[in-house]
Amino acid sequence: MEVIFNADDFGRSSAINRAVLQAHREGVLTSASLMVTSDAVEEAVALARATPTLAVGLHLVLSDGRPASPPREIPHLVDRAGCFPANPARVWIQYMFSAAARGEMVREVRAQFERFAATGLPLDHVDAHQHIHMHPAVFNVLLPLARQYGASGVRLPRDDFGLAMRYDRRDAAVKALWATVFGILCRRYAGALDGAVAGSGQSTAVRRLAVADRVFGLMQSGRMEEAYVVRILAQAPRISLAQRVILSDSVPTASRHRRLSEESRVTGPGDSSLVVRRGASWLADPLRVTADPFPGQESPRFGRDSADIWAVELYFHPSLASETEPLGPNPGDLATLLSSVVRQAIEARGWVRTSYAALREAR
Repeated sequence: MEVIFNADDFGRSSAINRAVLQAHREGVLTSASLMVTSDAVEEAVALARATPTLAVGLHLVLSDGRPASPPREIPHLVDRAGCFPANPARVWIQYMFSAAARGEMVREVRAQFERFAATGLPLDHVDAHQHIHMHPAVFNVLLPLARQYGASGVRLPRDDFGLAMRYDRRDAAVKALWATVFGILCRRYAGALDGAVAGSGQSTAVRRLAVADRVFGLMQSGRMEEAYVVRILAQAPRISLAQRVILSDSVPTASRHRRLSEESRVTGPGDSSLVVRRGASWLADPLRVTADPFPGQESPRFGRDSADIWAVELYFHPSLASETEPLGPNPGDLATLLSSVVRQAIEARGWVRTSYAALREAR
């Protein structure tokens, strides 16, 4: 099993940048998502260049931040100060009902991809601040650009509602809403892309974007506590060391991955694509409630189709600043990434830390 530990908001502040570097060097962090329009982006890029083991992706900013485009060129997206609305719901509504806003959004998304390319850093993955990339209008623009600019993966925020509720019942209604909306969108994108490739006649050798089977962080954003992360890691289906050696060393790559799972290579707008396993658990019902995983079950699991879970992403909002925001960043997330208990849980359960680039290469 493989796990990505990602830090969002890289480049937002020096306190976040230094936390990301510390979490990577001293903790379990494997990647970070870069805000190319934020105040401390130059420092973040310099740190990333000096730390090639840290995978870096693009954290698109279409809300609660500044644009890459001149504000006069995107008047329907920004306020008088030249900033995006802080409320993501307002942005979603804009893209639903304003053709002008959608047109300007296309320009802005491309501008942010171009800024990332100018850093010279390999593009590991793409996601977005406040998950605005999951809006259908944005997602349709993002996919072809992700392929054009060489991204290895894209985040689909398919969290586990049942697991989160058993850990922390606060904000239950909000969590249920998120689980429903993002669960539906993940299934919709996978279904639409699968249908597109079925009738396209395109080669399955087309460049693919890796997608994690599960992504944890949505339900506990700003509160990715040590106990919660350890419990996530404990849900993994067990693979013995002998099996791992066989799968990783003794079987040719192509044969190994045919045996691991039946892959569906699916193509999206602009000839982009995703790697999606048939029957993968993130395609299950968005409000599926798992069996209680916490009282020390001998063989815990995520729930239905747990045997299909091979790679997950956990994302955090670490910072060295003492000030905290409700959804992050905060020093608590940094403490979790530095936790020896988390590291021990990774080793005990046979997880291998990875990145989207490594996932795509392996598949």
